[in-house]
Amino acid sequence: MATAIYHRFEALYRERYPDTGSVTEENLAALMVGVPEIDLDIDTMKVVLRPESRVAAWSRYASTLRALTDDDDTVIWFKDIHGQLAELLPAWTPPPRDIAAITDDAEFMATIRRLRDTPRRIAVAELARRMSDRNRKNSWARTQLGENLEKETLPDKPDHVRNLLETLCDHAGRPPADADHLYDTWRRLRGLERKPPLQPHEQREVVTASMPVVDPQPEPDITLPVAPIVPRWPLARTLLILGLVAFAIIIVIIAVM
Repeated sequence: MATAIYHRFEALYRERYPDTGSVTEENLAALMVGVPEIDLDIDTMKVVLRPESRVAAWSRYASTLRALTDDDDTVIWFKDIHGQLAELLPAWTPPPRDIAAITDDAEFMATIRRLRDTPRRIAVAELARRMSDRNRKNSWARTQLGENLEKETLPDKPDHVRNLLETLCDHAGRPPADADHLYDTWRRLRGLERKPPLQPHEQREVVTASMPVVDPQPEPDITLPVAPIVPRWPLARTLLILGLVAFAIIIVIIAVM
């Protein structure tokens, strides 16, 4: 149902602004809050477009629909779907003014520092202890927590950040919903919101030119001439003859002397 609502809103926006280019889930909420007749913050608009875990009040849908369409059947369709979701999901409460006004990291860090100072400033060591009591696995030690609170933004550790925000809101006497709003704001600023799945790139069929396969010509049989085998004189006989000749020469030399 949440997907059907999103696509129906996207179609309504395109009907009003037919020259709209590519629209994704990341920028449709921003486009919608830019419509002059719509008076919603971007976080509430995202819940209106995608009621997956919480559902906004019908008045938020009614005001949005009035800015986009006059078709009664469309309004009835949305009201019917909203009624079904309201029975399944908890109600969405819009963020308070100070959280809704956050637009960058500097404003976000200023807000959580105000929470730390309300009603009295809580020491870093005490804040670290409360975080550990709440969720030891996802808590920062005193030194690291003190350094993080002085940075321009919090580290990209979602479970640690949620624990910190819940602890700060509890210290400041804020309702748990405010911690959720702050966490959603931090995710939006850090670019950690759900993004549409990437579409796989289509692989072009590559056609390569190749030489035709030709069977090689059989090689002709070549008959090499065979040299005649000439019998060799035995080596032992040759040495014997040479020895006899040398002996005869020695006998002759002795006789002459």
